Amino acid sequence: MTLKLYVVADTLSAWYFCPSGSTDPMYLPSARRGLRHGLTSSFGSICFAGLILALIKILRDAMNRAQDNAQVWTALLGQTRDEMFGELSTSD
Repeated sequence: MTLKLYVVADTLSAWYFCPSGSTDPMYLPSARRGLRHGLTSSFGSICFAGLILALIKILRDAMNRAQDNAQVWTALLGQTRDEMFGELSTSD
């Protein structure tokens, strides 16, 4: 995913910053050039970004699972508490 984003960003930035009327191939937008940059000089940065994104996804999934489990336990304990103390409050 990150390599695809890099290639698209490289191509669009080359198009945006290309001088108008330029015929120099260095300035013309090309997905092939973006792919070459992504697989050579920027490959380490892309891999590091992928690692960071994977860690964030793992943490987000773990937090969602913990929140779901907490809601289940809260519902179970809340129901038990209401059953236990509900009788005391109605007898007063």
